[in-house]
Amino acid sequence: MESWGKAIEEACRGMMEIQRKILGELWEWDRNILGELEERIKKIRGDLERCRRMNISQESVNREHILCFKLERLLDQHNIYWKQRAHNAWLTKGDRNTAFFQAFASKRRIKNWIRKLKDDNGSVVEGDQLKSFIANQYQQLFTSSTSTHFEEVLSCVDPRVTREMNEALIKPFSGEEVWNALQSIGDLKAPGADGMPSIFIKKFWFLIGDQVKTEILDVLNGGPMPVGWNDTTIVLIPKISSPQLLKDFRPISLCNVLYKIVSKVLANRLKSILPDIISPTQSAFVPGRLITDNVILSYELTHYLNAKRKDKEGLAAIKLDMSKAYDRVEWLFLEKILIRMGFNTRWVL
Repeated sequence: MESWGKAIEEACRGMMEIQRKILGELWEWDRNILGELEERIKKIRGDLERCRRMNISQESVNREHILCFKLERLLDQHNIYWKQRAHNAWLTKGDRNTAFFQAFASKRRIKNWIRKLKDDNGSVVEGDQLKSFIANQYQQLFTSSTSTHFEEVLSCVDPRVTREMNEALIKPFSGEEVWNALQSIGDLKAPGADGMPSIFIKKFWFLIGDQVKTEILDVLNGGPMPVGWNDTTIVLIPKISSPQLLKDFRPISLCNVLYKIVSKVLANRLKSILPDIISPTQSAFVPGRLITDNVILSYELTHYLNAKRKDKEGLAAIKLDMSKAYDRVEWLFLEKILIRMGFNTRWVL
C-alpha cells in the first residue's frame, strides 16, 4: 500500500508505470527483508534449538513461542515458493513440500531448457547461434504472404451477424465485465512481460481496482491502447519428451494481465453469439461441442470406405496436412472475413 501511494504521488501515468515501480519496491523488499528462505529457516531452527536447551523461564518460553511462529511463517513461504515453481504439478505429484517434490520441480525446469536443435538440413545448432536460429525460423513462419484470391473465398461466405448481435457486441462496456474477466484468469498463471500474476490485482482490488477499471474501460470503449500493454513473452513448450527440431515445440504467448483482461472481456461478449455464427460441423472451440466427435466420424467414414465392395463408382479419402494451420491466418484475411460475416467495423478494428 505504501508503494502504491508513493507511485501515485510521483505522478505516475498509467498502470504499466505504476507496476514497474511497485515491482522495483518488491524486488528490494525480497532482497533486503526476506533474503534466502533456506538460510533463514536454518538460522531460526538453530536459534530454536539453543532456546530449548536453556533453563526454563518465562522469558525462554516466550522466545520459543516467537521463534516457532517465525519458523511456521517461513515454512509457509517456502511451500508457496515451490508451489509457484511447480505450477499445476503441485496438485498431481504431491501435497507436501518433500525432497521428492522439489526434485521433480527442479527436473521439470531442467527438462524445459533448450540446449541444441537441428535445422532442416540436419545440422546441429547450439550455443550463441541458437537464439538467432529460433528467431529467424519464427520470423519466416509469421511473415505475411498476402494472397490475391481473397474474393474467391469471401464469395462463399454468407453474412450471419444480425443487427441485434452487433448492438450487443458494441454497447458500452462496464466495470462488472472487467471484474468477471479478471476472476476467470488463473491466480498463478505464468506472468507476461510485466511480471505480475493476476492474483496481485485480485488481492489488492480494493486499492487498485478503480485505476484498473478506468484504464481498461478507456481501451475497450474506443481509446488507444497504452504503450507496453501488448508486450508479449514467447515461451516454447516441448510437445515430446526429447525435442530435437523446432517444430517439436509449441510457442505460447505470455501476455500482460491488463491485456488478458481486455481480451477476456471481448471473448466473453463474443461467446454469446458464437453458436449462431459457427457452422455445426465445427466441433472445437465452442462450448458444448467435442473435437472427439470428428474422430468418431472419421473412423466411421474410413470403415465405410474399407467395407465398400460393390458398385462401379469408387470412393476415396484425401488426407490434408493441416500442421501450423492457425499460424498461417493472415490479419488482412481475418479482417475481411469478419466484415463479410456482418460484424460492425468498430468491433473488427
